[in-house]
Amino acid sequence: MGFSGKISSSFLRQSAVVQIVLVNAVVFVIVHIAALFGIGYAGEWLMLPQSWTEVMSTPWTLLTYMFAHFDFLHILGNMLCLYCFGIVALDLMTPRRFVATYIAGGLAGAAAYLFAAEFVPSPGLIGSSAAVMAVAASMVAIERIVFFMALFFVSYLIQFV
Repeated sequence: MGFSGKISSSFLRQSAVVQIVLVNAVVFVIVHIAALFGIGYAGEWLMLPQSWTEVMSTPWTLLTYMFAHFDFLHILGNMLCLYCFGIVALDLMTPRRFVATYIAGGLAGAAAYLFAAEFVPSPGLIGSSAAVMAVAASMVAIERIVFFMALFFVSYLIQFV
């Protein structure tokens, strides 16, 4: 097994939370190394533009913006929150559903941003905050459902005692 095979094998053994954190970290490093070599801020290619017409010419940005971050504190805050919420969320859902929640939350954040940008001008959107908050919200929603199901079950048993 070659070097790339060892890396991909190691990556696939990680949890879905760690895989997403690693993807975000690799994108961050690549974007900032490119900036160091004078290529410019490559994050602009990944940033979600401010209008639907610009998004139509760069549709990949609907996904890439949620894996790119502006600076170290930006990625640090998002990844710490993702890790803390994510390890709990993985106890409540499958890894596939976790990744789907992350992506769907990012897409919902993009849609909300594009709607708001029609009224309040903004240079563009970058970062995984919407996706991270979707993971946190889904975790709270699932826990609430579990709590109410348990409450219903207990109340159902009590009526027969």
